[in-house]
Amino acid sequence: MNPINLGNKRELFWDNFLVNTSRTSASLKQHSPQIQDIVMECGEPWEGDGCDYYSILKDGDVYRMYYLAWQMLNKDYTAHTTDRIKICYAESDDGIHWRKPYLNIVKYKGSGDNNIIFDENLFRIDNFYAFLDTNPQCNPEERIKATVYDGNLRELWCFYSEDGIHFTRGWPITNKGKFDTQNVAIWHEKQELYYCYIRDF
Repeated sequence: MNPINLGNKRELFWDNFLVNTSRTSASLKQHSPQIQDIVMECGEPWEGDGCDYYSILKDGDVYRMYYLAWQMLNKDYTAHTTDRIKICYAESDDGIHWRKPYLNIVKYKGSGDNNIIFDENLFRIDNFYAFLDTNPQCNPEERIKATVYDGNLRELWCFYSEDGIHFTRGWPITNKGKFDTQNVAIWHEKQELYYCYIRDF
């Protein structure tokens, strides 16, 4: 096998493809994660034990975080609640220290003092995944896109935003799937195609 010149690129070794095992005693080792500082707590009244499906993107000098917020279980942890899922937003300058701006987009118990960008008053939501669209042909008004499951139509939809906070419903992506997970989409620069990874069973 001819050597592959890595130059000054950093490579993550998932397997032995780039390693000549006959000439080294090095072995692959998965290191254990280390607990560090808490970066954000989900203790707002509109959040709960169902805060999940976080997606983070870097947009210029700002990191944008999107996540589901809802109370899954009742106070006795014996049954599921009927709490509505909300899509919330946080931002950071360094990816470590996060703030939840009051956006006044969605009312929660009569007040807009929250970081909710939309909720199940629109339709039955199951997930939300946002990404920065790096397609050079992308309309600037659609530069941040999100996959969102519409549980009423049972379809995965594309939403879009220019500022990363106010999203507009765009178009259906597909109805071939269950979508009950974080459905991840990207723009692949080399293949010049959008890819979406979805759940089905």
